[in-house]
Amino acid sequence: MQNNQNGKKTHDITSSQKEELSEIQEDLNIREQRRRMFPRVALVGLCAGLVASFFRIALTGANAFRKCLALWHPEALAYGS
Repeated sequence: MQNNQNGKKTHDITSSQKEELSEIQEDLNIREQRRRMFPRVALVGLCAGLVASFFRIALTGANAFRKCLALWHPEALAYGS
């Protein structure tokens, strides 16, 4: 501690203390970025799951259509083989 011109005591901050404060601030910034990013990531995951589910439903419907087509016209199945 040193006395400044007004007689008040001031704290000297060493370079290692500045580095520590800088690292703490960087960590806090990263945490804030993650906090803001999480809802977006969850939404993207939800959308990807919905797309996969709809694709699976579409494949099931296409397979059912193919089976109906095979029953309606048995020769059509030979063309797809």
